[in-house]
This record gives sequence, C-alpha cells and structure tokens, in this order.
Amino acid sequence: MKKFDRLMSIAGLLMILSIPNSSTANDGDFDADNDFPAVGRIAAVTTVFGAVRFAGAYCSGSLIAEDVFLTAGHCQFFDTPRLAEVPGYAVEYWVSFDNAASNNDFFCYLQDIDHPNKNDVACNPGTTNGATFHKALASVVHPEYAPIVDTNGTSKILDLLIFQESSDLSLLILETSIDDITPLEVAPLRTFNRKSEFLGQPLTAVGYGVNFHKSIPATPDQPGGNGPTNFEGSASFRRIADIGTLQGVSKLWMTPTQNNARGEDSICFGDSGSPLFFGRFGGEVDQTVSGVLSWGASPWCKGAHDFYSRVDTPQAASFISCVMTASSVTEVCECGIEDKFGLCD
Repeated sequence: MKKFDRLMSIAGLLMILSIPNSSTANDGDFDADNDFPAVGRIAAVTTVFGAVRFAGAYCSGSLIAEDVFLTAGHCQFFDTPRLAEVPGYAVEYWVSFDNAASNNDFFCYLQDIDHPNKNDVACNPGTTNGATFHKALASVVHPEYAPIVDTNGTSKILDLLIFQESSDLSLLILETSIDDITPLEVAPLRTFNRKSEFLGQPLTAVGYGVNFHKSIPATPDQPGGNGPTNFEGSASFRRIADIGTLQGVSKLWMTPTQNNARGEDSICFGDSGSPLFFGRFGGEVDQTVSGVLSWGASPWCKGAHDFYSRVDTPQAASFISCVMTASSVTEVCECGIEDKFGLCD
C-alpha cells in the first residue's frame, strides 16, 4: 500500500504468565524464541491542547501487510468521538514487535526520539528491555463497529445486542514499512462458514498481558467478587496460550472452550486485538489470522467464552480490502467509522 502524509491517530488489551499447579490457571508461555514476530503491541499518547491525558501500551494485534496492523475496533474507537467533539484532542499511536515491550520501554522510547511530551512520562533507563516502536500514520475503525458512549469516564456499550452484530476490528497504518517481519495471512473469505470442519480443533492465542496468580475457582478478593488473587506486575511480554478448542462459530464471532479447570490457558486485559491461530497442544501453529480478540463474558480473566471477531466475513474482508487498496489518508479514513464523524476532511 502507498505511504501517506502524517496523520495523528490512536490505539487496547493482552496475555499472561504464571506457574501452573493444581490450583492455578496457566496463562501461557513467554515467547522467548520470538516464534510470533508479527504479533505486536500498541502504545499511545493522547493529549488535550498538548497536555497528556494518557500515555502507555495496551492492546495487541498483528501485522497483515508491510505497513498495516490489525487489531480490535474498541482499541481505537473510544478516541474517535473525542477527536470529533473535544477541542484540542489529539492522539498518536505506535506499535512494537519486540517480545518484551513495557510501558517503561515506551516512555524511554519517547525520551529517545525527543517527543514533545517526553517530560510528562517517567523513564527508568536501568530497567528497559530495549524495545523499539513504530509510529502509526493513521487509525481506522470498522464502519459498522457498535456505538460506545463515555459514561462518567467509563466506556459503555449502548446495546449488547447491537455489539454482537458489529465488527470489532480496526487497522493502523504505519508510517514506514516493516521489512524484517513477514506479514501474516488473513483467513480467506467465508472459511469458517464450514464450521463443522473446524469445531474441536486446538486454538492458540498470542498477545501481551498482565502477570497475575489466580485460583480455581477464583476467590472473591477483588471489587465485585470472583476476582483472581495477587495481581502482580504489568502487561509487558508476548505470550503464547493454548486456550482450548473451537467451541462455536456464529455470524461474526468465534469462541474457544477456554476451560481453566481442564488445563486450558486463559487470556486477559491487554490481549484485545490479538490474533487467534489454529494448532498447538504440542503441535505446530498455523499462523493465519482467524479471529481478533474482542471481549470476554467471564470476569477477572478466568477463561471461558472470550469472543473473537471473525476476519473471514464479507464485512471484515471488505473493510480490510478498502484500507489495503487506498491511495491516500483521506481514502483510508473513508473506509471506516471516522467518516461518519466527519474526520476525513
């Protein structure tokens, strides 16, 4: 795809690491050998009239072209209304493909590039992993993504049924091509309409996330109950998880079994946007993106019924194709929901 003029834009969730035993859910293995180099982590800086409102790393995703990064719509959409409605609001996104990429790495990177807001973040140069970040030129969210409102500082789905009929997908366009990583293929159109061929096959999730210990069943020691014990650390490392087998396929979604009590791994906060692959459980992984992590019906990362947006639907395919073939920033913008907010002029 062609390179474009600079455009300010924005960027969500992840994976985990814990030691398995009879009472602990295992949340995946650190990708120490960099077996999934095309899986990356998003970071962002949002400002209002130059003052930082947010800075840090959060969602995951995957490189699907030399300068196109696929992630979840909710990882970017919460900024779209603000860009349209809040005076002075601005957002910048970056992506890192390092297998260890922490907030501190991002803050030190902002120092290294002499970013205008470098003094608004705290970098500890003695604890960096040396991660590098690639600037995004533009962000675009699927035009049929469900509307979200901001209620007292908390994003809220207007109608869950509407959300279930929406495509939770977005794309970041990188300023420069990533020449040393092979982009991932996306599952061909209508692949999973033949769902009987795929049900029961093992699934692998790859993303970045929170380290924590949790018991089975989880103990209610967090606000709201049913929480994991001992939240520890941050979302810094790319992790590989055997999350079970394919349990269901609907019009727009795919669902793994993800049963911790049966030894299947979990996914958690920060894995949003991460790719779903077929294979593993001791075998090989087909690194074709089959789904994008959207949301989970279970609280506190217990595993069970986390939904992935299918990428083989006509809605997903037309959106990706529109962005891939665009020849300007304006054309990219017109592919997404941003056009409905008047952000493409």
